[in-house]
Amino acid sequence: MRSEVGRSQLTEVHLIFERLRHILHEAKIDKRIQYMIDVIFAVRKDKFKDHPSVLAELDLVEESEQVTHVLEIEDSETTEDQLDVFSPDPDYIQNEEKYKIIRADILGDEESGGGSSSDDDDESDEEEEDAAKETLIIDETQTNLTELRRTIYLTIMSSLDFEECAHKLLKMNFQPRSEERF
Repeated sequence: MRSEVGRSQLTEVHLIFERLRHILHEAKIDKRIQYMIDVIFAVRKDKFKDHPSVLAELDLVEESEQVTHVLEIEDSETTEDQLDVFSPDPDYIQNEEKYKIIRADILGDEESGGGSSSDDDDESDEEEEDAAKETLIIDETQTNLTELRRTIYLTIMSSLDFEECAHKLLKMNFQPRSEERF
């Protein structure tokens, strides 16, 4: 565990467990909370073997390919202040073509990185916008029905008598499909 967790994190974990131990010894807590703290101490005693720091499905980079950087506070580092200010790239178009090729290699896109022009991009953007406009969103969660029932219930409950209730319900503006359910 010490190899995976930095020294400062170990002291933080130690402080947390000291506080949990203090809470446990106070005995002013519910039995369920006592049990949960005992379980946490058992997990710590097993050195978190059932709780890895990095899940296997999230460990995407091979250990041999990992690059770590160690920076010492005492070392004088060269700062790159020119990166704080925008400067236009004179070779922007060529660099974008290179980026598209590299991106296609990494992501495995079937598109050829260097063959697209801005006119093709504009046409595809317009087609996507048209497709988005034509898409009809259908609410399958029935939130509208729940909201309708809630409104009807509150209207009925807030009415003093049946005549006021009927008058309020008739004044409501219902959507065409919701009138059938009403």
